[in-house]
Amino acid sequence: MTQRLFKVDLSDEARDFQATATEPGLAMLDRNNANYMILRRWLGEFVAEPEWVGQDVHFYLRLEDRGRPEQAHCVPCSKADLLGPLQPQLEELDQKLRKAKTETANEQLLQRIIRKQFADHTRDYDASDFACHFFKCRVGGEPWRLVWCWGYQRTDLEPAKAIICGNDQCEALYTKRPKQKARCPVCASTARRGRKPAPPLWLRISQLALLLLLLLGGALFFMMNQPRIVASPDDWEGPPGSRVQYQVRYKAWYFWDDDVSDKVMPQSHDKRIVRFDPSGTLAKARAPGRALVEFHYKNMIARSNVRVGPPKQPKLVRLEPGGDVKVAVGSTQQMTLIGEYEAAENLDPVDLTEMAQWRMGNESIAFCSQGLVEGASQGSSDVTASYRASESDPYLDVIANVFVTAGDYQSIEVAVEPAAFALGQSGRIAAFGVDSKGEKYSLAGSSLLRLSVEPASVARVDDGYLVGLGLGKATLSAELLDFAATSEFEVTGSNLAYGTFAVSPASVAL
Repeated sequence: MTQRLFKVDLSDEARDFQATATEPGLAMLDRNNANYMILRRWLGEFVAEPEWVGQDVHFYLRLEDRGRPEQAHCVPCSKADLLGPLQPQLEELDQKLRKAKTETANEQLLQRIIRKQFADHTRDYDASDFACHFFKCRVGGEPWRLVWCWGYQRTDLEPAKAIICGNDQCEALYTKRPKQKARCPVCASTARRGRKPAPPLWLRISQLALLLLLLLGGALFFMMNQPRIVASPDDWEGPPGSRVQYQVRYKAWYFWDDDVSDKVMPQSHDKRIVRFDPSGTLAKARAPGRALVEFHYKNMIARSNVRVGPPKQPKLVRLEPGGDVKVAVGSTQQMTLIGEYEAAENLDPVDLTEMAQWRMGNESIAFCSQGLVEGASQGSSDVTASYRASESDPYLDVIANVFVTAGDYQSIEVAVEPAAFALGQSGRIAAFGVDSKGEKYSLAGSSLLRLSVEPASVARVDDGYLVGLGLGKATLSAELLDFAATSEFEVTGSNLAYGTFAVSPASVAL
């Protein structure tokens, strides 16, 4: 069992600390650890790994080569530490933070917040709360390591000293104000974390004997009854383009066995290699490499290893749907390039859409991006999809005819499916143009379609989906040419498999 560095009480009644928000209603310490994975990519071992347990956040040291060590001694840094033996590590951390590359608007926001916090901690050691965030940790007899614990802040500005509770059952981080006794607000202990003296030999022998008795008497019962979730497949390997449908089951108390696949929060540790659909547990292999995927349910995590091998040249390629492509001006149709392999290779058909080259014969009639065809003007053209696994392989081509009608739109329709979804999860946007004959044309991904959410604090539009940002009801508005439509939806935390919270007020004017 790995040893935590300490825990931080972030409940509503917490005396010393509160969660830092990236946006109104969104905590920096998100429960699916998406922000941690971004910081880990930027800062490596310098950033501590958080894990929510109820209303507490437990922080762990995670090493690149060993994961979480079983034993790690941790104490708050002093000014002398940061100006002395740990100064080179602090400077290296600063350089990593400056060189961090952002890829999304969320990463840009996270980078601004974390840079500001680092500057606040290091600008003036005599006036900052750096000791509440910078810690020195040591594994065995190895040198001290600088570790940054993040995502929380002081509840007040009164000068105080950071202390880790010396009670092994508590180990809470708290602060001692001037003229105040150093007493842990969580367990009321006055013991402080420091170098722990080795217990007497007789006590260690007694503890070992007691431990063996407990293990012999209760190990079997505990192992058979411990609630857990299991993901299958737990180890997958295949070529890029493959799709993997994961199933996650909750097991407990001998007979309890439930499929919770629709309730878990899937997470890929490297979306360049494998990525999940915005809703559900369907994953797609994207590029060669290794990645770890996780499924979060309540306070449990199931993990699966993914190994994506090099691309393989298929026997043939085909388009789905087959036949001619019929769209109206401004409407769209998603085409998928499927690769099929020889039976001897024992490979299922794979989706090659993102890796293929798409060429439209006449781009004044229609244009195509990664298989999404959109009508531009009335007429006909053809679209060609080409794929090869490597430069030494020949291209495999498939051609489809594209027919574009004028698009006699009389109205548009928009809906969110489902109309109620959880905070942090997604609802799919379904938009259609309706012509004078009542025929519907898909507007998904159309360059002419304009989407907006009111209020914007509830959800944001992300590649055909609505992602829940804050609790409440909102309206999705769609506009195409002179037509408009709306759809009501709600973001709720009631059906999440893990706890949620909201920050109030959502905004403050000063």
